[in-house]
Amino acid sequence: MGALLFAGCSYDDSDLQNQVNDLDARVTKLETTVSQINSNIAALMTAINAVENADFITSVTPLSDGTGYTITFSKSGTITIYNGADGADGADGADGSTPTISVVQDSDGIYYWTVNGEYLLDASGNKVPATEHTTPIIKIDDDNNFEISYDNGTTWEVIGSAGAKVDGVVFTSVVDGEDDVTFTLSDGTTIIIPKGNTFALVIEESSYVMSDGSYVLIPYTVTNADDGTVVDCIASEGYTAVVTASSTSAGSIRVIAPNPLVDGKVFVIAVNSKGATSAKILYFEGGVLTVVADASTVPAAGGTVAVSVTTNVEYTITIPDDAVSWISYAETKATHTDNLTFTVAANTSTEVRSAEIVVMDVAGTLIQTFTIAQAAASSSSEESSNRADFGTMNGGVSSSVSESLVSNAGWTMVNGRVTGSDKWSELTDLMAEISGNINATGVITSPALSDGCGTLSFNYGTTGLVKNNTMSFKVEILDGNGEVVATKEVTNTSAARKTKYSVSWDVNVSGTFSIVITNLCPNQKTSKTSDLVGIFDLTWTNYAG
Repeated sequence: MGALLFAGCSYDDSDLQNQVNDLDARVTKLETTVSQINSNIAALMTAINAVENADFITSVTPLSDGTGYTITFSKSGTITIYNGADGADGADGADGSTPTISVVQDSDGIYYWTVNGEYLLDASGNKVPATEHTTPIIKIDDDNNFEISYDNGTTWEVIGSAGAKVDGVVFTSVVDGEDDVTFTLSDGTTIIIPKGNTFALVIEESSYVMSDGSYVLIPYTVTNADDGTVVDCIASEGYTAVVTASSTSAGSIRVIAPNPLVDGKVFVIAVNSKGATSAKILYFEGGVLTVVADASTVPAAGGTVAVSVTTNVEYTITIPDDAVSWISYAETKATHTDNLTFTVAANTSTEVRSAEIVVMDVAGTLIQTFTIAQAAASSSSEESSNRADFGTMNGGVSSSVSESLVSNAGWTMVNGRVTGSDKWSELTDLMAEISGNINATGVITSPALSDGCGTLSFNYGTTGLVKNNTMSFKVEILDGNGEVVATKEVTNTSAARKTKYSVSWDVNVSGTFSIVITNLCPNQKTSKTSDLVGIFDLTWTNYAG
């Protein structure tokens, strides 16, 4: 019988384990290097923005391990830059080619990202600007290739092979000078950013709005000025600019705009005794201040007056001292269009009151005035809630054609007049006559009325001339949301002067409503007294359902 012999043996896997350990070390170092590349790219973006925003550096501190620097800006925060001198081993036998990430300032003054000396282009073939919204990200893919994304990792593009050696160089050197810091990129591009102790002209604002012949006093300071520092300026487009220095490091510039006004620039330069210079360009444009406001009359019960102000300058509102107890407004600061609302308190007096509101720019130039008037409280305690109180307009007496009249109950009339029995004996109350001027059409508007409208009744006529024997007007019923829910047009082609005509209309609208009566201007005239239509004895019944 044969015997089976087993020889004992041992397996040495130390080489394999060393290879695994080396691979782990290479992967860790590679991840660190790629992280440093991305940190350097972000730091480069911050440096570019600092240049564009006239920021300066307050400190440069070497990292404790000697691999780079921590740099702090006055406004842009802190960045960390790695020198990338010790690269990470790659996966194959030949040295790879780490992509050269840099920036180039193009002819339009904007910095754009470049990769290996070529502009980085987006999907549409446009150059990618060096801004925080388009900061590139680098990674190494599973095939050991460099990939880049400029849309925060949504898409990636291969830009080279990582090879056997990957370094994190974006900045090749950082030179901390006496007055500035010089950054040199891997393609040789240099970026110079001043330090906080740099000689510099400081003017807080660069754009100003002006009016014809107005002036502005612009303060300035000069950091690190010496006894020989001089500040001067050159103006263009008819502007005048004069520098008044209060010291070698501070003063003001008085700029006077031409009349008529045009856009212009003022170039300001500071020079010290060593010949160092710092300059600013100030821009000036025309100020806009337009006020849309007419004389407004408010019912005795009080209310609001809306005024529209379109502007790019500051302005002031002046309410007379004797009117501040009953007129007020919420102050706003204009950027484009302000809708000012003036609040008018109730008038308990039996006398009409008014105030002139003044709008001025901050230089004291008068822009516009307008009047807010308020009707007197009624002396009668019994007013029909279902009858238009035209008789309280204009203090109860006839008027000429006016821009705006209002009754105690809040009925308003624009481009019209009130007429009484002194003009037409048949009138027992004032008649509201609205103009047929095509360019200033007369309109009567009721306040918001409650309990709905069943039947609307009124008389109409005129004390004026009737051209072509024609009178024409429209009556609209609006709901509580301001939507038109019923319309009636009245046209009389055989109308005569001082003749009463009657209308009765079954409206049948529930809830809150208002009434609007508009002259339809049948003859297209432009006189204020053309084709006057007078409305009187207007009453209505409540909605019955």
